[in-house]
Amino acid sequence: MPLFRLSPVDEAIDIFHHMLHDLAHDRVTPPGKHTNNFHLVDTRNTITCDEVRPTGWAHEIHPFTEGFAALAHKFLARLQKSFRDRM
Repeated sequence: MPLFRLSPVDEAIDIFHHMLHDLAHDRVTPPGKHTNNFHLVDTRNTITCDEVRPTGWAHEIHPFTEGFAALAHKFLARLQKSFRDRM
């Protein structure tokens, strides 16, 4: 039996992430084309729950500045990977 179990909210977020992942990677012919034209950026566990740390949540909705920067870096990395020729 695992020592740590996810909360119901964490489990729901993970299930939703996997659903989005499957949609983002749904392929049709010709090979390499996507039926759903979007890119998934996994931001789970980017912002901590520790309010003392700078990457934590400032309150229930917004992170501290460093948390926003951590999220932005994830989006930038995905954009650079997907649009190399334009960035």
